[in-house]
Parts: sequence; structure tokens; C-alpha cells
Amino acid sequence: MQGAVVGFTDVSGTFRTLYVSESVLKDLFTRGVDIDGSSIGVNPVNRSDIVIRGVRELGKIGGRRFVLAEMEERDPRARLREFLEEMEYGAEFASEIEFFILKDGKPADNRGYFSAFDPLFHIREEMAQELSSFMEVEVAHHEVAPGQGEINFRYGEPVETADRVQVYKQILKMVARRHGYHVTFMPKPFEGMNGSGMHTHVNLTRGGENIFRGFSREMRHFLGGILHHARALSFLAASTVNSYRRLVPGFEAPVYICWGHRNRSAMVRIPHGDNRIEYRAPDPLANPYLLYLGILAAGLHGIEEEMDPGEPVEEEAYRGDYSTLPFSLHEAMGEFDRDKVLKGALGDIYPVYRELKEREIREERKHVPEWERHTYL
Repeated sequence: MQGAVVGFTDVSGTFRTLYVSESVLKDLFTRGVDIDGSSIGVNPVNRSDIVIRGVRELGKIGGRRFVLAEMEERDPRARLREFLEEMEYGAEFASEIEFFILKDGKPADNRGYFSAFDPLFHIREEMAQELSSFMEVEVAHHEVAPGQGEINFRYGEPVETADRVQVYKQILKMVARRHGYHVTFMPKPFEGMNGSGMHTHVNLTRGGENIFRGFSREMRHFLGGILHHARALSFLAASTVNSYRRLVPGFEAPVYICWGHRNRSAMVRIPHGDNRIEYRAPDPLANPYLLYLGILAAGLHGIEEEMDPGEPVEEEAYRGDYSTLPFSLHEAMGEFDRDKVLKGALGDIYPVYRELKEREIREERKHVPEWERHTYL
């Protein structure tokens, strides 16, 4: 039976899918297909219907024809597209996505960074081969923590890169299941181990040329904008309650708002080559479309206002006295509420996103962590 799997990203960043027959697929790219928007938190139940429309055919994933779609209202992918159309610059993004491969809920090996031919080597290799149908894979390797991996793909235009982030997650989960494993993109799944980040690289272009080369004036002010909006930007970059268990000292995750040249303890660093900015606060559960939108809005505000990022940090940031990122999703939400630039960038997506996150915070407060039982019982 012909047809296709249709995938789209909701406001929270969750990738949703449905199957449509060949006859419905024709309508998908024209008038669209109705779905229940209230069940995914986009619309209230009294006006729940929402239309999705096909925007891009990807080819085959897992032997199935695959199509990307957008919602007609409050779609994060569409909002990023619109924002890019209004910019006087072009932009390029790349995200380094870390993940854990699990067996029975635990790390599937006990190896470490760049381990040679570890037990999961063939799994990551197969993942990279599957990914190569949709993106240019560059490197696959074991990360620092047991069971942790990373597969990097080449940078590209923001919407295309965000599409790749979403497809990347689905393919890795699919390959892991084939072999009896499970992949998680949870930012901090295990106490006492490194969490999983999604370090995100960005540069601006004009006429197809990278204008960040040589630590240009635009690059300096863009960096200033990221630092200026860092606390509010966390609401998009570290978008879950669990995200803030990753953002603590001692586990290679950024805590302090500062920047440095090639300094991996800083929140933002300028890697070798001085032609892009690496923002290290995001984690893999961030909605990539909203994350990239927030980064661009913050950086462009920095250029517009000629914001100065200050001097680079060359020491370990953990030893300095710097402002910190928020300690919780609730604190980050408060910062975002006060940030007119980032709220304006999200437009009518903001109240929906905020309500979803407020609901998550309320739900988390109902539960008693094991640490509290151990400490106070």
C-alpha cells in the first residue's frame, strides 16, 4: 500500500507523525489535512481543529516514504522561516547532539571518550550510515560518559539544520530498536555522570560569505547579544525541568555567562578558526526551530545595539566570579517573560509554549525525588 509517513514538530519540540494514504497525500500539499490541535497543546479544545500541510519530501526512513509538514497556526518551523525572510543576513547552523544508548534502562557499555572499537561502535556506525541518506555525516564517536555517543553532521541553513536535528533523533531511535537498545536524548539521565548537550554553532553570511571570519565587528556584537539575553534564552535552550540538572559545575556543562577562545568551560566559545560562535547551553530536548530563532533574535539585537561581550575568559570559568544561568525552568521562564526581544521573536507561539512549560513545572512539583527521601525521611 502506497502512501507516506508525515512528520511535524509541535510547539514543545516533540516530533509527531501520522500515516496518510496516497490519495490523502495529494491533498496534504494543497489544501492540507485536519488534525486535533488540542491534543498536542496548540489549540484549546473548543477550537481544536488545525490544518497541517506538506512542505518537504525527505525520501525514505526505515523503508517508509517520509514527508515533513507544518501546522497552519503557531508552527515553530514556519515561524523560523518567516524570521529568516525578514533578516538582512543569511545564517548557517550546526548542532552537536549527544545521546545515551541504553539496555534495560542503564548505559549499554562502560567505556569513555573516543573509546576504540567499544561494544557500541557498530551501532553508531549503522546510525551514521542511515543518517547519511539525509545529511552529510562528519564524525561518530563515543562520548565521555558510559553508553554516551555523538554523531556530527555538516552545518547548513537554519531551517534545514533544524529539520535534520528532528530526523536525526528518529533515525537513532529506530536503529537502536533494531538491536534491542534504547536511545535517550534526556539532558541528565544519570546522577554523577555527564549529561547530554546540543552545542550549537552559528555564523552569519552576506552574499554567501561568512561575515564572522576573523572575529569581525558583527561577530563580536552578535556574541554580546547572546550573553546579554543568556538567562532568558535558557528558556528555549534548556527547555525542560531535567535540563537544569545538567547545568551544574563539574560535568562539562556551562553554568556561568561568559565567553572564551577555545575555552570549553565557558557558556560560549569561539572554536579554532575564529569563524563561528559555539553556544554550549542547549540540550537535545530543545525545540531546534525555536532555539535557532532565539539565538538569531538575541544575536541580531546585539548587532543592532552594538553590544560589547567584554573580555574573553581564559581560565576555567568554574573558578571565576560570573553571572550564572538560571537554576530552574521556572526561573528561566521568569527571565523570558521580561525579555521583549525574545518574546517578540516567538510571536503568538510564546503563550502556547509558556503554558506547556508551566504545566510541566506544576507536574514536577507533585513528585518527591529520591534525594529528598534519602535526606529528610
